[in-house]
Amino acid sequence: GCTLREAVIVASVLQRVSIPVHHSALAIHKLAQMNEYNGAASIFIKTLLNRSIRSLLQ
Repeated sequence: GCTLREAVIVASVLQRVSIPVHHSALAIHKLAQMNEYNGAASIFIKTLLNRSIRSLLQ
């Protein structure tokens, strides 16, 4: 796992790099399937969803 601080740092990098939509969707799917709640996973899901929504609206 990672700390919330580490998750925020990685999420800020995710916002700036180019990620194919298919890879982003697969990552969201895998994160959503996790058995236990994880704050870091929530940050990643939020970041990936925001990216996906923005790319669809452009």
